[in-house]
Amino acid sequence: MNREREFSLTLAAASLVLFGLCSAQAADQKATLSGSWRLTLAFAGGQRGQSGARPPGAASGGGGSGRRGGQSGALTRQIMLNLTEKDGKLSGDFIGFTGKPTAIRDVKLKDGELSFKVPQQMGPNTFTISFVAALADDKMRGTAKIATPAGTREFPFQGERLKTPTVSAAGTWKLHITLGDGTKFQPTLDITEVGNSLQGVYRGERGATTISNALVFGDEITFDVARDRDGKKYRLHFQGKTKASTLSGNVDYDFDGMTGYVGFTGERMTAPQASADKVH
Repeated sequence: MNREREFSLTLAAASLVLFGLCSAQAADQKATLSGSWRLTLAFAGGQRGQSGARPPGAASGGGGSGRRGGQSGALTRQIMLNLTEKDGKLSGDFIGFTGKPTAIRDVKLKDGELSFKVPQQMGPNTFTISFVAALADDKMRGTAKIATPAGTREFPFQGERLKTPTVSAAGTWKLHITLGDGTKFQPTLDITEVGNSLQGVYRGERGATTISNALVFGDEITFDVARDRDGKKYRLHFQGKTKASTLSGNVDYDFDGMTGYVGFTGERMTAPQASADKVH
């Protein structure tokens, strides 16, 4: 009898330990959602809803709105999602087309699926983006549905939680760009930071231009340069990695229909300035 009672107590203790481990693992799994996530939307190949309107921020051609993905020529847009868990509830902000943090709404997490909505203001119009994604460790994959006054479209997206500490990209940079025909450019870039969002001015052959869609993802930065003059369009989309005071990556370009992409490098000419509200 004593042996049976001892066995029962041992089994009960083991069950409690196993339950504690499972609870801790579940808590850890939920906790992994907190942090900064980089979302990449693929514009080309999206399913048409009520209208074939191009999504906000996307443009045809090779530059100005995102990297072309592989052989398909798909345009992509990178977005920052900052998630916070408090008292069992998820909240966060979204830094997307406007470059300004916007609080996400209707955040839900059920059976490994995350969903949320975010409003975005583009000129006089406000549109809503609805995200639904399946989670797997530090990655997510799903669909973004964008509702605009012109109609609704769906686009696939994928995301990854940033593990690289957020670096400072602030300061003045000298860039070096060489086109395929040997033409060289050495523009300068003045950057200031507010959290994960970048602000700055690009100074090149066509004068000074305020950069747009600028973000920092860990040790990576991305931004656009867009100018219209005399009926002609000039578009550049930069995406590169920083290391100490150096920068290297690729730039998509669209010079009034002449499109392509080339590599670029850069070095920081001034010490970085202090940034505000940086998210790690």
